[in-house]
Amino acid sequence: MKNITLLIGFATVVTFSSCHKDSEKKANPKEEKSSIEKAGHTQGEITFVADPTYKNIVDAWVATYTNDYPKVKIKVDYQVEDLAVKNFYEGKYPIAIVGKELDEAQKSYLFNKTTIKYAPSPIALDATILITSIDNPIDSISENTLKNDIYKETNKYVFDRANSSNFNTINTKLNTKVPTGQKVTSIEDFDQMIEFLQKSKNAVGVIGYNVLSDKDSKKVQEYLTKIKILKLVNKESKTVEPSLENFRNGSYPFTRFVYILKNEKGFGIGAGFTRFAGSQQGQLIVKKEEMQPYYLYKREIILNSNPI
Repeated sequence: MKNITLLIGFATVVTFSSCHKDSEKKANPKEEKSSIEKAGHTQGEITFVADPTYKNIVDAWVATYTNDYPKVKIKVDYQVEDLAVKNFYEGKYPIAIVGKELDEAQKSYLFNKTTIKYAPSPIALDATILITSIDNPIDSISENTLKNDIYKETNKYVFDRANSSNFNTINTKLNTKVPTGQKVTSIEDFDQMIEFLQKSKNAVGVIGYNVLSDKDSKKVQEYLTKIKILKLVNKESKTVEPSLENFRNGSYPFTRFVYILKNEKGFGIGAGFTRFAGSQQGQLIVKKEEMQPYYLYKREIILNSNPI
């Protein structure tokens, strides 16, 4: 009888507890919904769009995030910045990783189409740098020289891609634009750009800082036997080199933020990925990629967006 009594008592407690939990769920529907929304960032599939300038860092973020959440599948379509931004504000992608925010007209267009208020999140600090042949006698170039000459001589200035983050950074900072009818010289493959610069020793390549930032890389060390990174004479007539310190203090003129633009309902994969990229783990990945973390040095960063 004693055993039977205990068994019945246990069954009574379980039943009561179960009923109590059911009543809690009914009494707190918001908590139940919150739990479902929170799980949204841990499973499912999504496609981002990103400027190929940031391929190294984006691939590293995606690999780590999907390793932490194996039920998540992330595909990244790499498109030059202007196209990536266009496809984002037209609602074709919920997440874009680019070097600028939307302007007011683009924000309005996106909201009218999706009724979702987009959110920009600065995640890292990057820069556009200039490179040339190791045999070119110059070691620096001024902002004024660039502003006056960049579209005057065909094939002297070679971009990694037209309409990319680096292309836009140069034009935004210098307040320049491509003359009507003129073509921009671009070479997407970096090894081919190196070959071009070796043959055209006075030419200047326009690329992203992170391409050559990892000085411990054997590949980068090999590149630097063939080309060199130019210093810049800024509008204060100070010669500065592209370095993380000069990015933070604002003395290097071609610095920009890397943004994750989000247009997603609820707390889904995009929101989870953005939060991860801004977390300590995500920012350490930024640092490992030899880029400047945004959140670890937020108060030290100064960007001067005024054109010369």
